[in-house]
Amino acid sequence: MATILLIEDDEPVRCMLRETLESAGHMVVESKNGCEGVDLYRAHPTDLVICDLVMPEKGGITVIRELTNDFPALKVITMSGFTREVGPTTLGFTKQLGAVCALTKPFELSEMLEAVQNAL
Repeated sequence: MATILLIEDDEPVRCMLRETLESAGHMVVESKNGCEGVDLYRAHPTDLVICDLVMPEKGGITVIRELTNDFPALKVITMSGFTREVGPTTLGFTKQLGAVCALTKPFELSEMLEAVQNAL
């Protein structure tokens, strides 16, 4: 299967997604923030990046911009709950930056697995 970089600051969400992705046969590399995620990808590129949008240190929009500028073929799935910083327009904007899918939290785990399958 694929190697996936999962960038998510919420530990319970990150653990749940890692377990789901691993049970589907994928190898998952975890990152708790955008800075660490960008560094991990640059050191060891993965087949797919799943990135939360609202995180400390470096938000998902910045992560997507940096990585897709340097790695245009990169496949990214974004995810976020709606907050003051993130609304439906922002999730749509991530597709303009190169995200192949934008999921709204909470989502069904089957939705994430389907998005991963479609992205790969």
